[in-house]
Amino acid sequence: MKRIFIFSDSHVPTRANSELFQKFDFNSFDYIISAGDIVDDNTYFELINQKPGFIGVHGNMDEYFIKKKLPQKRTLQIEGIRIGIIHGHQTGIANADKLIKMFDKKIDIMIFGHSHKRFDKNISDIRVINPGALCDGYYIVMEMKVKEYKINFEKIDI
Repeated sequence: MKRIFIFSDSHVPTRANSELFQKFDFNSFDYIISAGDIVDDNTYFELINQKPGFIGVHGNMDEYFIKKKLPQKRTLQIEGIRIGIIHGHQTGIANADKLIKMFDKKIDIMIFGHSHKRFDKNISDIRVINPGALCDGYYIVMEMKVKEYKINFEKIDI
């Protein structure tokens, strides 16, 4: 089984302090997935140096360096499940129906952010999720095994 920490919109240091990521035990995860708006280069370096693999996209508020390192969108496969990741600013208000159409490949799950609002809906046989904003304490823990997954929306006190 794989455990995945999924977040978006951490906004360090503009909306959350740099200790935000110290609240999590990343060693208990196999992957960290970010749907963008990490914002700060130092936070990016902290994330890519964690034990689990870091997978991310950039958001509209990310610094130039992060925008050069991370793509606007990406697809990957974990445990046979195809995942698309995109920040959401590409459609202005993060319209999930329009964001799905930005993926050329067939996906099973789409992860997005930008709106700072939790979202969980099936659209055209695609599970579409937004963890909410990590700067407000919201994130997702996903557990996956071959072709199966469980999504848990979580919140910590900030």
